[in-house]
Amino acid sequence: MSTEAHPKPAHTRGEETPALLTETIGATLARTVADHGERTALIDAAARREWRYIEFHRDVRALAAGLLRLGVSVGDRVGLWSPNRFEWVLTQYAAAEIGAVLVNLNPAYRQNEIEYALQQSGTSVVLAAESFKDSAYSAML
Repeated sequence: MSTEAHPKPAHTRGEETPALLTETIGATLARTVADHGERTALIDAAARREWRYIEFHRDVRALAAGLLRLGVSVGDRVGLWSPNRFEWVLTQYAAAEIGAVLVNLNPAYRQNEIEYALQQSGTSVVLAAESFKDSAYSAML
């Protein structure tokens, strides 16, 4: 039991300058699309794909709609198990768009590691590559 008259707060505030952003990720993306829709938003050289902001936003919203159809809602955990590809960025924004939490799953996880990570995080939906190196993700799931 503390003998202090005023216990220390359970959190602390950092510097106030520059101020933290108060806009959501989805609102920031929508504003960026409105201001710079024709500019390049994302390039995946390995996949030989490029998105303008307007295209990126369309694909993010389509993925967000798909997650909603799967029953994902605010606060749900969405796992992403894949090597580094453009899908990471799309999924990050789509999860944020609907208020879900993205759970980044290490592409090198083995069976027991993925089971633990999914159970511990409370992940309800997993988006995964088919495989990576010698890991057959679909079979492991």
